[in-house]
Amino acid sequence: MESNDVDEEHIVRWGWVAEIDWHGQMRARSPRLVRRHIALQLWVKQRIGHHRDKWDTCAFCQQDLPHDIWQVPDEHFSKESGDLETALDAAIASVMDEIKSIAGLISFTGAQFYADERTAFEASSKALSEALGVYKKDLEFLKKSLEARKNNLFQLVLLKPPSHDAKEIEKHVQDINALIVTSNGKTRTLEKDKTAARDALRLTDVFAFTDAITYGKEIAHIANLKTGADTAGTAHTDAEKEIRDAEAEVHNFRAKQKDERKGGERVNSLLNNFFGHDGIKLEARDGADNATVKFEITRNGKAAYNLSEGECSLIAFCYFIAKLEEPESKGKELIIYIDDPISSLDGNHIFFMFSLIESLIAKPIKNADGSNAYRYKQLFISTHNLDFLKYLKRLSIPKKKIPAGEGRMKSVDDHEHFMIERNGASSNILLMPSYLKDYITEFHYLFHQIYKCKDQAAAADSHEPFFGFGNNLRKFLEAFLFFKYPYHDDKNDAFERIKKFFGEEEDAAVALVNRLNNEFSHLEAVPDRGFKPVEIPEIAKVANYVLDKIYTADKAQYNALLKSIGEPERVG
Repeated sequence: MESNDVDEEHIVRWGWVAEIDWHGQMRARSPRLVRRHIALQLWVKQRIGHHRDKWDTCAFCQQDLPHDIWQVPDEHFSKESGDLETALDAAIASVMDEIKSIAGLISFTGAQFYADERTAFEASSKALSEALGVYKKDLEFLKKSLEARKNNLFQLVLLKPPSHDAKEIEKHVQDINALIVTSNGKTRTLEKDKTAARDALRLTDVFAFTDAITYGKEIAHIANLKTGADTAGTAHTDAEKEIRDAEAEVHNFRAKQKDERKGGERVNSLLNNFFGHDGIKLEARDGADNATVKFEITRNGKAAYNLSEGECSLIAFCYFIAKLEEPESKGKELIIYIDDPISSLDGNHIFFMFSLIESLIAKPIKNADGSNAYRYKQLFISTHNLDFLKYLKRLSIPKKKIPAGEGRMKSVDDHEHFMIERNGASSNILLMPSYLKDYITEFHYLFHQIYKCKDQAAAADSHEPFFGFGNNLRKFLEAFLFFKYPYHDDKNDAFERIKKFFGEEEDAAVALVNRLNNEFSHLEAVPDRGFKPVEIPEIAKVANYVLDKIYTADKAQYNALLKSIGEPERVG
């Protein structure tokens, strides 16, 4: 067999050797011929070195050698060797590319397939990976063989039979491609399949639901209910008409209640009952259209002109009270603000204004369960009159519950006192100081300041009462003793009242009280007194002496004074 077109399978089967010739062609020769050819090539190449440039004539025939005799062998070996190396490099590169391409043959994962194809894909992918692994080993062996031949062009290299099965690889590839086609087909019809599945599932649920609720019976029941609803709708329409008629009647009654004439009568009643102004009245007069009412202020039956500011304030406030008693105001959570209602009124009206606010606004209403209800949600009253402020402290105040410890609750007044302080063109709202908030009169304040001085240790926390003790004591004793002794036969001065109250037998104590009463409250006679420290023990001694004397003289009055400043009553 001398043909060159022998395939690799035939070579392996018959034991022939594959040889890449000088022209890069794979030839099949018997091992004997291959060895003879290689030996001849080596012999020629080695002998060229022995004879080059040594002979000009042939040793046998004595003829001159051609001038290009060495050119032909050189060209033969250099050209054939170069072509062979080029062919080997190309073959090695091709094998390496094939090896690299194996890693990218399987680029899919099981997660890219649907559940129905995933198991089959993973099995085919695993089998293909194993077959490709065998194929890769064959390629690597072929690459090593080609590299060995390149390193020794004249050395014979034997090839082992391939271990891979190309048909098996092709089968696994076709199986995976078939799975890809199936999966892609499902992707294209996925939305349609999902819609069909949802419709089928929905219809199944609807059928199960209609069967569970006995749909036919429910339809009949609904028809009966609709008949009943139509009947009830007719009754509802009739009832609505009755309600509208009743509301119209209520509106008419309320209009009669809101008759401005009755409001005028209420204003006149308040003016007469609380302020004694029976001369000033509001007289109702029909308007030009006979549909409206106007009021005319009269005095003794005649039109009143040139009303004083106080009279205007009284009429306006009584009208305000009458508006609070209208149906639109009753039972509502009102926020009431009364701004200085005694403005321009004389002192005779202050108490009457307080009585009106207390009885008609502030005083609580008793509920059926005994609890208190109020006519307002919030009540604000402002004034600049200190006498009126004194009365306002007596208003009925709502209570609120706060924790008192150990699971107990206590009631406290739910109100606060504020003061507006003007600073140039601006004003600030501040909490009212205690001297205005806590004391009804200056007399209570003076008593409290003296009471604070009974304990000399209190000077470490608050020294102000001790510095003002002399002046506070003098003013308190003047007021206290004047009301106790409004008249007597002696000189009728403050010192005589002190002697009369404290007793003639206590001259030393009287002298000490009189000294503090004068020296500590007047510095013009003893100016150096203002540059000396306050004698705290002496002040505490006098304070206790005065308080004890008041308690001895009238225990009930003394305990009432203690109660007015928030202190517990004295016993013994």
